[in-house]
Amino acid sequence: MKKLFKPFAVLALAAALAFSASGCGEDTSWSYKASGNTLSNGNWIYYTYTEYQNAKSKIDEQKAETSESDESSAEIDYTKEKIDNKKAVDWIYAEAKDACIAQLTMEKLVKDNKVKIDEEALSNMESSYKMYYENFKDTLEELGVSEETYVKANARYGYLSQQLFMRLYDKGGSKEVKDEELNKYFTEKYTHYFYIPYALQTTDESGNSTDVSEEDVEKMTTNFNKYALMLNKEGKTTDDVVAQYKTDNSTETDPSTSQTTILENAGLDEELENAIKELKAKQAVVKKTDSTLYLIYKADINDYVANIKSDSEFNSEDTSQISRTTILYGMKSEEFENYLKAEKKKLKYEKNDACISKYNVQRTIDIITKAEKEASSAS
Repeated sequence: MKKLFKPFAVLALAAALAFSASGCGEDTSWSYKASGNTLSNGNWIYYTYTEYQNAKSKIDEQKAETSESDESSAEIDYTKEKIDNKKAVDWIYAEAKDACIAQLTMEKLVKDNKVKIDEEALSNMESSYKMYYENFKDTLEELGVSEETYVKANARYGYLSQQLFMRLYDKGGSKEVKDEELNKYFTEKYTHYFYIPYALQTTDESGNSTDVSEEDVEKMTTNFNKYALMLNKEGKTTDDVVAQYKTDNSTETDPSTSQTTILENAGLDEELENAIKELKAKQAVVKKTDSTLYLIYKADINDYVANIKSDSEFNSEDTSQISRTTILYGMKSEEFENYLKAEKKKLKYEKNDACISKYNVQRTIDIITKAEKEASSAS
């Protein structure tokens, strides 16, 4: 028995040592895996970094709302502050994990849908992010986020998202939007407007405002009424109006603004927006607000359907053209986001607990807050 004990004891000790060694030497180079794609530890760390920044902004907003905005963000205890009823540190973890799953989901969907990747276009997009990396290089390197990881996390996901969207919804896609459907959306949602503004006040070099003389306002009102008549009764175009304005005011400057867009997204003054909404198609009106006199014209949106161009036809320098892709995004972006969320929930993935534990959220917080304090002291 004694002779048998030693070999078994040696084997048991060796096994224990091997187990201990394997525990100490666990592979922490990767964080998440799914469908043949692997995210590095740097991917995970980067997302804890970006979600830390988001958490910081949210907490700052919460403090501002409760009159605590004088407290420094560097003094935040992320284990006590809450976001969406979660401890901030747990919120950061959950959001960073979600970002990792989103990236893996995108890679899988691109493969499943046979999305073509233009390596040159992707490389061009990555080049700009390489320059951005330099702005955060010291902190990111200390965290363990390489330039390659940073660039891929930003440029690649954005590029693949665009390509997947078009693969699904553009012509020939599994969720193809037909021209008839797109044109219907366009004519129901879009507006083509044209206006010429005339400020009723002038500002001198000292910033002092002075009302324009009644004589000048009356003269411009007369001209604007003339332009409205040209559009409403004489069959003239907005180009004709601009030409007449230049003649009347001895100028070569085109004072007009025109756009084909969803009116609510145009960022117009509320009074101007409402005035455009009230107009019928092919109608011009002169409108006076507290600060501005306007000549406003609303075209028949049906006349602009022919200006919708696909990516292969679209010329950004031709201001009369309207991007089909832009309209498509307006129609389907919300549906696309919901589709991605649903696919994320279905994704089967592996999580490397050793990596997540080693590069935990608190580590990221400590490194960044330390860097922020040092930068603040240096300044």
